[in-house]
Amino acid sequence: MDPKNVEALTYGAEYMLGKFANLPDKPGDSKPAEEFRERFGELFPGLDPENYWVDVAEFRAAWHAKSSPGRAMMISLYMTGLINRILGPHVKPVDDPRHFYPPVEIDFSSGTTFVSRFATLLDWLANSLLKCRRRLGICEREGCTTPYFVKMHSRSRYCSENCFRESRLAKKNRWWKANRGKGVQKSAPHQKTRAKRPTKRGRR
Repeated sequence: MDPKNVEALTYGAEYMLGKFANLPDKPGDSKPAEEFRERFGELFPGLDPENYWVDVAEFRAAWHAKSSPGRAMMISLYMTGLINRILGPHVKPVDDPRHFYPPVEIDFSSGTTFVSRFATLLDWLANSLLKCRRRLGICEREGCTTPYFVKMHSRSRYCSENCFRESRLAKKNRWWKANRGKGVQKSAPHQKTRAKRPTKRGRR
């Protein structure tokens, strides 16, 4: 990993998964992906920002896996291919050992697996996605531009405090529009309130 990759890891899996999964998942605008690479470093050798959308779409499948067994199988095959370096055609071959060596190594003495020195930022993100798979959430605020997030609490429904406040305000506004004027008795147009006449004082 390059220095920017190493720094990216310090932000934590939840933050980085949200940043990556909310990049465009269709070809076209590559500017967000270019900004991602500029800030967090190379995602995978031979993978250009204009093709990040291919992997973003695969990651997003994990967020919908609960409601679609087909998508769960899709993300399983994708991650298996990545770990075994069966790369898609969107990744150009380059002279880099990370193209050929799996990112996971095994220590038989301790019975554990660990990330190898050939791992990439994409490998780390995929491993983080697997670990966080039970906490993947989609923001419930209508119109949220970054809806894919990792829940810090199991009951979280919004990606941020700002989305929570905006959603609550929108619900209040909808309620007010639907209930405005209800329960308030209005006077008929022809009925006029008579002014109270002043009391006559008797003569002394």
